[in-house]
Amino acid sequence: MNPFPITSAPTPLGKGYSVAFSFDGSRIDCEWLPKMPYGRRGRSLLPAYREARNAFLGKVAIFTGKNVMVVDLPEGGLSDG
Repeated sequence: MNPFPITSAPTPLGKGYSVAFSFDGSRIDCEWLPKMPYGRRGRSLLPAYREARNAFLGKVAIFTGKNVMVVDLPEGGLSDG
């Protein structure tokens, strides 16, 4: 039985925003409702987003029986220095 896609219901993040996740077997996608905010508002929602994402990844790990890892890069990405 193919368990994909694995999806989540929209999770409220606060300030009128929510996010829903899906996993197709190789990639995790998220859909923000309304559109993902940037700047100060986006940063203020980051802890709630990470909590929702981590809960979804736990669900993916249980359904697939596999370990799941996410690497959060710092703003601006990686540097050589």
